[in-house]
Amino acid sequence: MNTLGPGWEEALRDIPVTRKEALNLLVIMKKKLLRAASELTFYKERITILQDQLIHQKRNEEKLIRLQAEFKSQSLDIDKLAKKSSRIPLLEKTVKQQEELICRLETLLEHQRKQKINANLSNYAVNINRLDNDLLEPITNYSTTNSHNFNPTDYITSTTLRNLSSENDQLRHTINELNRTVCNLAKQQDENNAYHQTIEQRYREEIDALKEQQNRLEEEAKYKNRRFDQIENENYRTMLADTERLELYKLLDNAELRIKTLEEELERQEVRVPRNPNDVGASRKSHLFKEPAWKYSGPSKVPLGTSDIYTRKSLEKSIPEYESY
Repeated sequence: MNTLGPGWEEALRDIPVTRKEALNLLVIMKKKLLRAASELTFYKERITILQDQLIHQKRNEEKLIRLQAEFKSQSLDIDKLAKKSSRIPLLEKTVKQQEELICRLETLLEHQRKQKINANLSNYAVNINRLDNDLLEPITNYSTTNSHNFNPTDYITSTTLRNLSSENDQLRHTINELNRTVCNLAKQQDENNAYHQTIEQRYREEIDALKEQQNRLEEEAKYKNRRFDQIENENYRTMLADTERLELYKLLDNAELRIKTLEEELERQEVRVPRNPNDVGASRKSHLFKEPAWKYSGPSKVPLGTSDIYTRKSLEKSIPEYESY
């Protein structure tokens, strides 16, 4: 009460309440201020927690976007390599065709070589009975024509075979390199998929934990709000009891004034008309008005609806503190 200043007692004289009731009202207002301060601190803490959760969620979203960009770039590389690897069946088909062609050429050359050898042997057998001089000349001519006819063809064929074999070796080497590259990329893709799955699982667990924490905070807030509502209802019931008590005091004061007026009227009538001194109750007087009003405390708790409605409204208009509460 010292915080209200030195003039609080003079201010209370104009209000039809007692010192005890004013102190009770002040205690109620202080409790209300403490409740509001506790609610303010609770909501500040909740705002801080939600801000931390929002920052953590933004960081997780940035990580997810970065991982999605990496996954997209790796998928583009895989598509390029898949296009290159799609050429492998064509290359294998070309190699098989060239191998078949080489086999056919080898068989053809072998057949031609056998035919030429057989022709040479037959010609040699026909001319073997000739004379030595006649035999030497055809043999030399035959050898020169033979060397002139067969050597260029054999050289071209061998060159073609060597070129085809070298091309086949190069194609096999290219196919092996592409197979190794595809295997490595598939392995890397599997590792990346496993890594992404673990990261997504961890993010899901963190999100579930944050949701559980949020639900727990909401339950705590609901419990505190229910508790505050109970306290407020109790304070409201006590306030109603105080108002009922004040109404009873007011009714007692009115009854006392009515008794006083009736006694004065009886005294005036006694002065006008003298009574027999033997009559009992002729000079009846009540000393209720001499006692202060707060001594008539009445019952501690009065059920609602027992007092007059108009008296209650007039009392509420005369005490603005209850309206502000």
